[in-house]
Amino acid sequence: MKRVVLCVIISIVSFVCSQFAWAGNNISISTSKGVYVRNEPVYIQAALTGLPANTTLNLAVSLRMPSGEILFMGGNGVFGRANPLWLITNWPYSPFNVADGALPLVVSQDVSMTPGEYRLRIEIYAAYTNVLIDYDESVFYLVATPYLDRVEPSKGITGDVLKLVGQGFGNLASKVKIFVGGREATPMDVTDDAAYTWVPYGAVSGQVQVSVDGALSNPVNFIVGPYIDSVSANVAGPGDKINIKGFNFDVDKNKNYVYFNGIRGTVNTATATQLNVTVPDGNTGPLTVSVNDMTSKPVSMTILPVMEAITPAFGEAGQTVVISGKNFSPVPSNNYVVFNAGATSQVAAAVLEATTATLLVRAPASETGKVLVYTDGQAAKGSLTFTYPPAVDVVTPTEIVAGDTINIAGRNFDATAAKNTVTIGDEVLTILSSTANTISARLPMTAVSGPLKVTVNGVGSKESPFVTVYGAPQLQSITPSSVSATSSTEVVVTGVGFLTGASFQLTGPSNSVTTLSPTLDSYTKARFKLPKGLASGSYQLTVKRTLNGRTITSNAVALSVTP
Repeated sequence: MKRVVLCVIISIVSFVCSQFAWAGNNISISTSKGVYVRNEPVYIQAALTGLPANTTLNLAVSLRMPSGEILFMGGNGVFGRANPLWLITNWPYSPFNVADGALPLVVSQDVSMTPGEYRLRIEIYAAYTNVLIDYDESVFYLVATPYLDRVEPSKGITGDVLKLVGQGFGNLASKVKIFVGGREATPMDVTDDAAYTWVPYGAVSGQVQVSVDGALSNPVNFIVGPYIDSVSANVAGPGDKINIKGFNFDVDKNKNYVYFNGIRGTVNTATATQLNVTVPDGNTGPLTVSVNDMTSKPVSMTILPVMEAITPAFGEAGQTVVISGKNFSPVPSNNYVVFNAGATSQVAAAVLEATTATLLVRAPASETGKVLVYTDGQAAKGSLTFTYPPAVDVVTPTEIVAGDTINIAGRNFDATAAKNTVTIGDEVLTILSSTANTISARLPMTAVSGPLKVTVNGVGSKESPFVTVYGAPQLQSITPSSVSATSSTEVVVTGVGFLTGASFQLTGPSNSVTTLSPTLDSYTKARFKLPKGLASGSYQLTVKRTLNGRTITSNAVALSVTP
């Protein structure tokens, strides 16, 4: 009981005197490390400096056990229950420095060093008066080799919080390291029997271990779920192939489940770090990978809209049509539809109703061309065309000889000649060439006068200009109708069918035939002068042409040649 009372008295004196001492100013004590594993040697470091020479000191070194019991160091350097309070009394001061590794911490054989917190303290007092001059203390922990019993949960994905249950972790998070699947994880909280952390980036399935101040625990198996690091394209259409890079995929492609907003894609090839996947017919939304019943954190994925059909595919401005496909927005205003897309005259159409699979659209006043849908700013895949009725603006000429070529200017023709049909009356013309705005066609030899109509993809034009068709080149007038044989007056002939290769002939007295060399101003106008030496008399002017292997002769007009 005497020793216990003495400890209490010293503790009280130490507390009172410490109000006037400067802790650690002159003396210091510590151990080499903060955490030791059981049976690992503990070394003490200490130093005393800065006191006046010949100061007489009393010095005490104590060790507070995890149970609260205090042991004092004896003269042999061993901490024990039987040791007195003072290690040294009436000692004339001189500086000292105990280097690391020079002074092992030893306790008497009757004392058990159990895991827990130990507090090492050194105090110096003035001799005789026992006034505390200075003190210092440090804490270290003794643990058994850290033992990891289990990890809760036993599997997880990057970022998941883990609880490590075991023993001997100590209480200093700064001394604890946690390794998850080959990566160091940051301890969040540590007690002697539990530690918390999260699955670090880049961790792979493997083992979890705890290191306490360098002492490594036993490993515990842990499965890390899939993690998506990057996607080769965050915008893709159904059928496109994309690469997903990350961690913890299964090398068996059939054990990886890749979902695009809940719809499974097809995994073509697989490694532990990369998947090649075909995008399904899905909707815009999260992209996830599931392996071993664990699902990665989602990444954003936009699935392009797809246009599949437009019904009907032809019609007039104001008509409602249905565009069917995939991945449209059910909010009408989020869909933007353009008719005659890509042309300078493209026109936006009003979207009346919308679902993810259909758009009800009013056809605007536009021209035949491509139809394009944009959903949430993304252009749809697919190709659609809406055909408006063809419109005939100009026909040249409107009077024509059967077998000749006619030119039609207008709108909504097809650039593919075979998709256009031109008729005059009941006769079908031969299409020579076509664009969206022009058609060149040849009349058959059997053509007769009638309304001209253009039909494109089964839709006929409404305007039908009348075309007069003649069965041969036709002469309408000759001016003047009487010319002196010696005159240089130019004769003007009007009619139809005046083309290069036509033969102009004068048939006169005694059926003499004179071939002229006129100037052809147009299809309907020609000019000539009488040849020198032409006899006076009455003549008949005719025009001959060979069309498609058949020679045809026009009607005749009279010309009087005077002396």
